[in-house]
Amino acid sequence: MPDFFGGIANAIKKSSDLLLKPIDNLIKPKSKSRPSPPVETTCAVCRFKHFRQAKKCPRCNETNELANRRFPIVGGNWKCNPASVQALDKLVANINACDTTACDVYFCPSPVHLALVSGKVTNGAMVCPQNCNFTGTGAYTGESAVEMLSYMGCSWVLLGHSERREYFNETDELLATKLAYVLSKGFKCVFAIGEKLKERQEGKTMAVCIKQLEKVTHLLHPDKVVIAYEPVWAIGTGVTATPEQAQETHAAIRTWLAQQIGSEYASYIRIQYGGSANAKNAPELSAMEDIDGFLVGGASLKPEYIDIVKTIGKAKAPFKQKVALIGSGNWGSAIATKIGINARACGDFHDRVDMWVFEEYVKQDGAGKWVRPARGDKPPAGKTWVDEGYEPLTEVINRLHENVIYLPGITLPPNIVAVPDIKAAVTDATMMVFVIPHNFLAPIVPKMEGAFAKGAIGCSLIKGIEFEKEGTFQPILISDLLTMEMQKGITGSWSVDMSVLMGANVANEVAQGDFAEATIGSPDPEQGLKWCKIFNTADFSVTAVPDVAGAELCGALKNVVALGAGFCDGIGFGGNTKAAIIRIGLTEMKRFCRMFYGGRGIKDATFLESCGVADLVTTCYGGRNRKCADLFVQHVLKGDPKTWASIEAEQLNGQKLQGTGTCEDVMKALKARKVEKQFPLFVQIHRIAFEGVAPSTLIEING
Repeated sequence: MPDFFGGIANAIKKSSDLLLKPIDNLIKPKSKSRPSPPVETTCAVCRFKHFRQAKKCPRCNETNELANRRFPIVGGNWKCNPASVQALDKLVANINACDTTACDVYFCPSPVHLALVSGKVTNGAMVCPQNCNFTGTGAYTGESAVEMLSYMGCSWVLLGHSERREYFNETDELLATKLAYVLSKGFKCVFAIGEKLKERQEGKTMAVCIKQLEKVTHLLHPDKVVIAYEPVWAIGTGVTATPEQAQETHAAIRTWLAQQIGSEYASYIRIQYGGSANAKNAPELSAMEDIDGFLVGGASLKPEYIDIVKTIGKAKAPFKQKVALIGSGNWGSAIATKIGINARACGDFHDRVDMWVFEEYVKQDGAGKWVRPARGDKPPAGKTWVDEGYEPLTEVINRLHENVIYLPGITLPPNIVAVPDIKAAVTDATMMVFVIPHNFLAPIVPKMEGAFAKGAIGCSLIKGIEFEKEGTFQPILISDLLTMEMQKGITGSWSVDMSVLMGANVANEVAQGDFAEATIGSPDPEQGLKWCKIFNTADFSVTAVPDVAGAELCGALKNVVALGAGFCDGIGFGGNTKAAIIRIGLTEMKRFCRMFYGGRGIKDATFLESCGVADLVTTCYGGRNRKCADLFVQHVLKGDPKTWASIEAEQLNGQKLQGTGTCEDVMKALKARKVEKQFPLFVQIHRIAFEGVAPSTLIEING
């Protein structure tokens, strides 16, 4: 029998040389400088599909740091099974039950059963014959040609299995000829290699694998060939290599391939493990870096094959960040328009973003306007708001993809899902965005109960600061407060690292797509990049700086200055005066940051970012604090003063003023340190807002 096959190999040497030429034209053996394989990929920034050779995306011109991920692949070799045709339906049902979205799946029926299973696969799994001829149709009794297999819908074939090598004396030369033939006909191939027990005991594992690969090295294209390493001593014996042993051999094969065909080809090619893989050992084997899948024998005839596919699909899936948005007011809903777009477009994130919504009940009035009960109102005795024709706001948001109360007229991305339970919203979240009034933190954050993922990070969009209630009234950053509150629900010694996003952002304008900028203050560049990816869009430009305290304090203190700008407008002062108030306010903001948080790495450059001067300017011209301060002064000048609480209730549709509370707390801190004279504008704004001083005295700060 060896002579017979050897004779065939010699007889077709010339024809095999011809068959090799088309492949050689594409892949030259042992070339160290050939171009990268044309593997299609997707831009990490704009999601445009292109090829890996491009260092930059041809659409957005962004450099792509692409993960070299090999898509997992699992094959089921049914060998000479099953004995009865009736058993085929159950085996095919197993294949159809496999999840092929995270793992390529193929199965190898016997030649007798090929026709019976073709056309019955419903999930994209591939029918892969166990063997084929070395050439086309003709006088080759007992063989199958690629042309015949193609007609039956096949596009893959298994070659080199140890049982073919041992029982049918298939030589390396014959297998090289077969591989060249199938590739020249457009087929793909699973090419099996592996050593026997004695060879392993003698330390010849790699020598055997190299010998079996040497004659096909120049044919190993990552898009066309999968290598199946099957330690023969583990096949059908129930004995399997340890995960470490399997990984060692797979890594050695990849290293050798890199020396022969280049590191890029070697890094892309998939290598399966084929030594008695089953549902029990699949998790540990799947965790190995260089094991890209399994060639499964006996277990492929059992339902556990489904679990094997699921296990490696999950293990090899790229890690995706799960983003949760805590808050759904005007600014929370506006930023959801950016988060939703990026989560759906970028492979770094899960598509779905849960948005926690403080549950309210709403309905449309006769004019079609969405309304809600007044704060504190209760439904009639024995009734619910639903009985009165209202429905939960979360249900309306999820049905209409619009926050009809806090951001009417703006469509939210469909992957933004309103959730009324705060714990459910953050469960397993790895990135949490906080956009709630800072007075909500104490009652809301403990309800999260640490349900977020271990190692989760957070980003605060809350513009305000807290202060100690006694002593020096030291300001407390909201980001620090969030970290402390979340720590209460964490088991272990880790804590949630907090970043902040601050900038010149009027919520409605951001939601409408008007171009705007924002600044991420982040504790390290890696986290800053993650936050930029989830926030940055073509109309919302986000950059990161390593200054959490500076960015956050700017976002809080500018609201105090905005009160002064509103006073200017209410009094009727001109542009010169307002510009002076803004400039002096920026100077005092900077002085306050250095005085109270000088040890946190406050940087001068931060004040020139969007979170600094830009946010200050836009807030002093268009924000809610300016608007309410303007009205406050107008009522004072008319002799009809109104409280801040009443103005807030009338003008802000349930939102909160931040500037007034921050102004009171800033004043306490300044008095505690006895540094009022260094902050004349802050002091005068407080006197007008809370001490009954005439608004016209705003400009009495020069000396």
